[in-house]
Amino acid sequence: MARKRFLRQQFWLKRLGEKWRRPRGTQSKLRKEVAGRRRVKVGYGTPKVIRGKVLVGNERKSVVYVTCIADLAKVDKNKDVVIISSRIGKKKYIEILKRAQELGIKIYNVRKSVLKELRELEKKKKVEKEEAKAEKESEKEAKEKGKVEAKYEDKKGEKSGKKKSNKKSEDEKKGERK
Repeated sequence: MARKRFLRQQFWLKRLGEKWRRPRGTQSKLRKEVAGRRRVKVGYGTPKVIRGKVLVGNERKSVVYVTCIADLAKVDKNKDVVIISSRIGKKKYIEILKRAQELGIKIYNVRKSVLKELRELEKKKKVEKEEAKAEKESEKEAKEKGKVEAKYEDKKGEKSGKKKSNKKSEDEKKGERK
């Protein structure tokens, strides 16, 4: 059964809104409960079993309000749903979202603007990881290539024997000049 909505008298006027206010007029039909109009009374409250809980899928879970990262430690991911306080700024909000994802906790009020930024950050991190991986692979290839060339030169030198250079040492050059 859907939750009963109690609208204030003349709720269709924009300046009044729909939020319930007790009718005080002496001739008010709503105050007198004439013609099927209902006022808020004690008996209309939600049952204690469901009160303060949110329907997630087929289960009702209790709500935990989070204002800092430390509050996530109190959350049982099987029984609770997290609502992040609206007073939290974007920077801390992103940190809380990341930590909640690591812990596998469901967040009930995720801001769309922050979600976009989170996705962009994740894409950048993936690109950076791929670039770092590519650099490591190229360094490994360069090292292997260098080792192969060094081995090739060693083998070449052994076959032909050691070659003497035609260049004179510095001491010999000095001796000639004198």
